Amino acid sequence: MDENPRRLGGNGGLECLGGVLVELADKFKIVLEKIRTQEKAYTRIAVVGQPGAGKSSLINNLIGKKVAETGPKTDVTREEKEYEYNFLRLVDIPGYGTSLFTFDKWIKKYPIKEYDVLLYVCSGKLIEEDIKLFNEINALNNHNPKPLFLVRTHSNSLEDSLDRDNVRRDILKHLNVSSHTKVYFVDCGREKEGIKELDDAIREAKYEE
Repeated sequence: MDENPRRLGGNGGLECLGGVLVELADKFKIVLEKIRTQEKAYTRIAVVGQPGAGKSSLINNLIGKKVAETGPKTDVTREEKEYEYNFLRLVDIPGYGTSLFTFDKWIKKYPIKEYDVLLYVCSGKLIEEDIKLFNEINALNNHNPKPLFLVRTHSNSLEDSLDRDNVRRDILKHLNVSSHTKVYFVDCGREKEGIKELDDAIREAKYEE
């Protein structure tokens, strides 16, 4: 019995098999493209700010469980990580202004125009890199404005509403943001202060399809 596969079906059989493989490859490409399109359909919220500002802790509190690594060091997050969040995506981005990520290197690797929404997090004194970030944001907003949330973490360190008013004015002034922009004061400790308010605001915001 001749078991040579080239002779069993003749050249016609091989050509038929080749046609089937090409057709399957084309269908596979279509499926991959649909997957890519669906991935892009998600609104991506970039969580940005100084290292140690509490970005990863904030993500964990918004999602309701620990998904992002946190720790006592100020630069735990060293690469972009994405998490599902109420049909949105929270993108945990490394902090800037470190030996690992100077601002110029950071903005090239994580261009803010690539994200749909910006969630800026700070925990105390603003630094030069924060100003540079908002120079980029304000320039982008001149022709392609993006939704922006401003968050001040460790709100329990502020004694009263006067402290908060002063911090809010200082943030808006130094970042050159409209005086009408809301600053969300949150604490990721036991009390979870401000988390629900921010969560509701993100959920209820209107995003472009």
